[in-house]
Amino acid sequence: MEKHISIIIADDHPVLRAGLREIIESDPYLRISGTAGDGEEALREVRSRKPDVLLLDIEMPILDGLEVARQLHEEDSRVAILVLTMHQEDSVFNRAMDYGVSGYLLKDSAEDDILEAIRAVLNGRCFVSPALTAQALDFVRKQRSADEKFRDLSGTEYSILVRIAESKTSGQIGEELNLSPRTIEKHRLHIGQKLGLRGSYSLLRYALENREKILRSGT
Repeated sequence: MEKHISIIIADDHPVLRAGLREIIESDPYLRISGTAGDGEEALREVRSRKPDVLLLDIEMPILDGLEVARQLHEEDSRVAILVLTMHQEDSVFNRAMDYGVSGYLLKDSAEDDILEAIRAVLNGRCFVSPALTAQALDFVRKQRSADEKFRDLSGTEYSILVRIAESKTSGQIGEELNLSPRTIEKHRLHIGQKLGLRGSYSLLRYALENREKILRSGT
């Protein structure tokens, strides 16, 4: 029998929590083990219940979601954090990723994407709302096509880009290519430079946004 997945919802809007619970528990293997209406309560729930996934709103009373994520990251908590937010700014996204969140889900698309997002983070993949990646990478499409930029990459760099598009971590990529995670990080930096990207997580966004083109070009 498949193990039930334990999830905590941390959001200060009871109606939203109820709606998310209904959607999530439509999957018989997903179970809401607790809820929280503020950041301090979210920390207590995670520390005591040790869920598999924390669905975490950024704007909450007492402690905001980013502070919750920061503390859990420093504690080396194993919970997969899926941020739920209205924020589309690069600065908020980058801080969330720095604190080790596994996914970034916009509230506007939560109803449609929540189950896919949960499955992604449970499988060790990063999930970013498609609407967010489309907006954040609009400037890339206005420069030159992805296919043209791919030609600037070496064979190893392109192999790494393909795996980033598959939501694999540097550790996973290193194991597959027999390279150290540090070497993979250097390659990621060079790939970003060749693609004209700026910011710590712009390459991840780029790969997710252009996933189909990247995978198609690699076949």
